[in-house]
Amino acid sequence: MGDDNFSISEEMKKAKTQQLSRLKAQLFEQKTKSFDDNHDFTMSHFLVRPGGSIAVMGAGDGRVCAEYARLKPHLQIIGLENNPHNISKAQKRFKISNLSMIQGDMEMIPFADNTLHGLLHAGTLHRLYSRTGYNITSVMNALRTQMAALKLGGLLVIRDYILPTGNKFILMEFPDTKSYGKDIHDLSDADLLLRFSQTARPLDTNGCEGFFIEELESKTDGTRLFRLPYKWAVEFIYRMDKRDDWDAELLQEYTFLTPHELSKQLDLLGVRTIYTGPYWDEDTITNNYQDRFKLYSEDGQTIEYPPTTFVTVAQKIGINEPVIIQERRPLSADDKDTQLTIKAVKDDDNHVYEFAELKNNTNDILPYRITDDGRLFILLRSGVPRPAVGAAPRGTPNLDGKTWSGFMFEPIVIPAGLGDERDDVIRETLYDLIRIPFEDQGQSEFITSYFPDAEKISSRVDAYSIEVKLPRDALKRAQANEAQHHPFNPGFVREFDAQDVLKAIHVGLVPDTRLEIALTVLMENLGITPENLIAEHIKPGISSPKKILTPDEVEELSRKGNIFTVTDERPGSIKHVHSIFVEETRIDGLATGVATHHHDMILPIHTSTNTVVVLPLTVDSASGEMMVGLEQRKAPAANRVGGQETQLNLPTFRLPEDIRTISQAKEFVAVQIGCRPEDLRQMGSSYFIHSETGPERIFPMSVCNPGDIDFNNMDFIHYQYLNFLMQPIAEGPLRDKSTMGLMLKGKKWLQQMHGYGYSNTDVLNETQKRQLRENLFQPPPLKPE
Repeated sequence: MGDDNFSISEEMKKAKTQQLSRLKAQLFEQKTKSFDDNHDFTMSHFLVRPGGSIAVMGAGDGRVCAEYARLKPHLQIIGLENNPHNISKAQKRFKISNLSMIQGDMEMIPFADNTLHGLLHAGTLHRLYSRTGYNITSVMNALRTQMAALKLGGLLVIRDYILPTGNKFILMEFPDTKSYGKDIHDLSDADLLLRFSQTARPLDTNGCEGFFIEELESKTDGTRLFRLPYKWAVEFIYRMDKRDDWDAELLQEYTFLTPHELSKQLDLLGVRTIYTGPYWDEDTITNNYQDRFKLYSEDGQTIEYPPTTFVTVAQKIGINEPVIIQERRPLSADDKDTQLTIKAVKDDDNHVYEFAELKNNTNDILPYRITDDGRLFILLRSGVPRPAVGAAPRGTPNLDGKTWSGFMFEPIVIPAGLGDERDDVIRETLYDLIRIPFEDQGQSEFITSYFPDAEKISSRVDAYSIEVKLPRDALKRAQANEAQHHPFNPGFVREFDAQDVLKAIHVGLVPDTRLEIALTVLMENLGITPENLIAEHIKPGISSPKKILTPDEVEELSRKGNIFTVTDERPGSIKHVHSIFVEETRIDGLATGVATHHHDMILPIHTSTNTVVVLPLTVDSASGEMMVGLEQRKAPAANRVGGQETQLNLPTFRLPEDIRTISQAKEFVAVQIGCRPEDLRQMGSSYFIHSETGPERIFPMSVCNPGDIDFNNMDFIHYQYLNFLMQPIAEGPLRDKSTMGLMLKGKKWLQQMHGYGYSNTDVLNETQKRQLRENLFQPPPLKPE
C-alpha cells in the first residue's frame, strides 16, 4: 500500500515537473509581443552621443530592433537574442547598416566590459523574473553583469510594469454583465477575474497558485464588487484584454518591484537613477479602462488607474560619485550670501505683486554642428547638479510620480550682461571646456529670450547659438573628462543629436523647456524640421471667438511703459528658503554624503508647487484659421529686467495643496475654464519652472473644444502670428517660458496631426480654409434644446 502510494506520488511529481518545464520553455520563447510598446517613446529616453552603441535585450525576431535602428540612424543598435533561428531570420529580413544581431542570454551577455553606451530592457525583466521562478535575485544578477558592459556615463533604460505601493487590499467594481460560456473569450470581466484568482502564478508548485479574493455585497445597482490584493488587481488589469494569448500571459508576473525597491536595487549596483516615471496612455485609459472597472481603497476612496507603463533611466558612474541630491536641513536666510531676495512692487491700482529677484543672471549657449546628411548636433552639459530638484516635500503631492536625481542635462551657460565681450567669453569658455580652437568657432547669433516666470521670478535668459568644428579627439577628451567627474563639478560637456534632446524633453527625461524653446527656434532658423513628437491626438472644434487681437493691438502691448513702483509691503504669497543640500553616494547600500550645497529657493505659501498651463485651441468659423487663447497678465518680475509690464500668457492655474492626482488637477482646471475634464489633454511631460530657484513644476495641457466654453477674459490670436511674436528680438509681449514652450509644442502637434503648418508668410487661401472647416475639424455636437 505504501509503495503504491509512493509510486503514484512520484508519477504526479514527474508530470508536474514536465509541465513546469514546458511552461518555462514557453515563457522563455515568449518575446515582446506580450508588451505593448511604442518604439519612439522607448528610445526617446536615451541621450547617447553620436556613433554610440545600444544593446537591446530579448531582441526576438529583430522587428523591434529594426524600428529602433530606423529611429536612431546615428546610433548602432545591437539586438541580443538567445534563439539562433530568430537571429538568422532577422539577418535575412533586415538589411540596415546600423543594426546587428548577436546570440547570447541576457543573464550572461557576450559584451566586453566598458564597451556599450546604452542598454535597453523593454518588457524583458518581468519575463526573466517569471522564467526563473519569480526570483528577483536572478534579475539583479543579470543587471549587475550587464552594467559592467556599459561605459562610464552609459545609460540603462528599463521600460516595464511596476508594483503598486500603498494599499495592501483594494476594492474592484465591475458592471454586472453576463458570461456566455466557460471559455476565456466568453467570460465577463468579473468572472475572468475569479478564474484568474484560481490560476495565477502557475509556475508555483505544490498547489500554491492563485491569490485571495472575496466578493462583497455591491453598494451600487448593476455592479459586482470584489476585495483583493492591490497587486493582483493590477496584474489582472494588465492582461484582461489579452485573451487570445491567455495561457502564455498567465505564466508571467508583471509587477515584481515598487519604484522605491527598484531604485534601491539599482543603488546596490553602483548606478545613478537619474529619472523614474510612470506613464498613463490616455487612449488606453479611455478605450480599455473607463466604464469597465473602478478601483477604490477599502474606505471607499477612488484610486487612480495604474500606469500603463513605467520607465527607469540609470547611469553608470564612477566609484564614490554622487547618485542623488537631497535637502538635508533648512537654515536661516543670510542676506549677505543669498542668491535671491524677495521683492515687491505695486501698480497704479495699488495691487502689490511679490516675486524673487536673482542675484546672477545667465545666458544659454548652444554650440552646434550640422552633418553632411543634415542632422543637427549640439553640445550640452550632462550631470549638472540642481539642488532644488531634490527639495523635501512640504505638503505638496507629487502629481505624476516622476522623480529625478537632481543631476540634469542643460545648455552651456555664461554670465549675462557682457555686452561686446560676449563673443570672447563664449570662445574662451568652449576652449576651456573642450579645447575648440578659436578659428573653429563661428560668430554667436541670438536665438531668443524668455522669462522663466514673468510674474514670480525676476530673471531673463537670452539664448545664443554658435557653429563649431569639433577637433578629431574632442569627444574622446570629453569622455575622459567624464571619468574625472568630482564633487562640485557642474557637469561635463557631451554632444547629442538635437532631435534626441527634443524627444527626451517631451517624455520627461529632461524636465526643462528652456532647451525645447531654444532648440526649436534654432532649428527653424536653420531650416531643419523637428521630428514628430509622441503626442496624444488633439482635435480643435470650430467656434466664434469673441475677441481677436490684431497685430496692431499686440504691438500696442509692446509699447506700454513701466507702471510699477517698489514697495515694502509684503502680501506673503511666497517665501525664501535657505537650505543645505547633500550629494549622496551609496557604499555597500548605505547612504554616504560626498558634498554639500548651500542653496536658496522660493516656495509658494498658499498654493502647491504644481501649476497647470493650458493651450486653448479652436478654429475660427469666420476665417477658418487656427486660433489660440491667451490672457493679458501683469508681469512685474519680467518688467524688472526689461520686459513689458503686460505679457500675453496662456491660462495658468496654480493648484491648491489638496489636489493630489492628475485627474483631480483636470477636474479643478475644468471648473475654472468651464469645460469637461476629458476635454483637457496632457501635452508632454511636466517640467520645472526654474530648476535653480525651486521645485515648482508645470503640467502642460490643451483644451481643444472651446466652442462651448465662455472665455470671457481671454483674447484670441491667429496661430500664424506665433512666429511674428517669437521673432529673435529681446522685447515682446509673449516671453513667458511656459507660454512659449507650450505654444511651440502645440504648433508642432498641429503640423504633424493635421498638416497645418505655420511660417512667417503662411496665409491660408480660401480653398485651404474651406477644407479646414469641412474636413479637418468637425464641429462639436449640438447641445440638446
